Amino acid sequence: MTRTRTEVLRAVVEPARAPRAETLDVAGSAGVGPRGGAGQGGSGGAGVHLGNGSWDFTGDVKELTPNTFPISCDHLDFTVVIDGQTMTLGRNGEQSSVPVQIADGEYVATDVELPKGTACYVSQLHAKVLRLRGIDSDGDGEADQLETSATLDASAIQGDIGVNGMLSANLTAVPDRTSPTLIISDRAQNPLDGAYASASEPLDPTTSLKLTGTSALPLPSDQAPDAPPGSPLISFRLQSVLPFGGTWQVTGVGKDFAGHSLLAGNSITTVPDPGTQAQDGFESTLHAVGAGDASLIASYGTIAALSGAHSLWLPPDSSLTFHLQRAGAENKLHFAARAFGQSAYFGKPASAGVVGGSKIVELTHATPASSDSIATGDAKLPWATPVVSFDAVLDEPGSDVVLRIAEQYCNGFCPPGTAWMIDDLRLE
Repeated sequence: MTRTRTEVLRAVVEPARAPRAETLDVAGSAGVGPRGGAGQGGSGGAGVHLGNGSWDFTGDVKELTPNTFPISCDHLDFTVVIDGQTMTLGRNGEQSSVPVQIADGEYVATDVELPKGTACYVSQLHAKVLRLRGIDSDGDGEADQLETSATLDASAIQGDIGVNGMLSANLTAVPDRTSPTLIISDRAQNPLDGAYASASEPLDPTTSLKLTGTSALPLPSDQAPDAPPGSPLISFRLQSVLPFGGTWQVTGVGKDFAGHSLLAGNSITTVPDPGTQAQDGFESTLHAVGAGDASLIASYGTIAALSGAHSLWLPPDSSLTFHLQRAGAENKLHFAARAFGQSAYFGKPASAGVVGGSKIVELTHATPASSDSIATGDAKLPWATPVVSFDAVLDEPGSDVVLRIAEQYCNGFCPPGTAWMIDDLRLE
């Protein structure tokens, strides 16, 4: 049975726990976390008790100084977890942690990276100081709301231009009453990309996930190597070469810091198997999956196929992924290529791995000198490099091999893309 996004992950049956109520061991502070309570009236500041807890923040953002290229950031939403003397901020797989203190009824942290949420299109959002003021709206002495007005430094990439600016944010928070959800792309993944899932907010470190379906696999946390033991979790990644055409469900146990059970997301899928590519120098049918208009050609301009009657033509801004099969103990992947362009260079990354293995290997190649370029007789792509060998050693066991020749990645000022003529693809 297919699970929906709102199904609770299998085996999550424990009741939701109340937010933690320990008092932070900081001079001048005392009290408990956000639990609500009876009473009338309201206050804020030094008389409000603060402690551990989980809070959902929302608020509006505006630019303090107009930019020629305005920064697109109108709204913020994220979760803040106070646990001991650490503040963790997170949303949709993005998370940062900083030391926190309590002073005069405020959580105070410095040098804070804020999550961008779903409506703030920047590359970095930073607060030199973040003061979260406790508000007791029902008069019971405990904070049931937080508020802050903060000045933020923002950085963004807009086309070929880097933009910096200052933003003003007015944010309020209430105790976390929403269940966390898993966020999984609904697009089929390339087998070389492994499996990835993120959470909508920081999760308790006891959260444990796995994959079931085409095969049973672990889905370990994608925790930073220098994260202290017991840190909150927000993303999970399996670095493994998956089979083509697979489907996996994420199962396990998980909860946030308010005790709400983790809700399931989409299944993880990989692109369909394009069929096994014959290792005949592209003299027969092309079997590959990708983007763009790849084709088998006899020549381009005045440049003939690299060998035999045909070579593979991979235009600019295109990519292909191949399924190859070992006949025996071959441990090397090879192909030959020329690059074509306004200035010929090899801009597309090529990588490979063995299905079931964990190594993604970049194919190495020599870098030809621009003085060795050859005229093609074509105005669109006037120059071609000499023929260059691409090679990789694949030392993991398994009969199925995945090769990807990807589109050139560029964020900002980008040189013109190049086309490739490819031949002699083989395992040896």
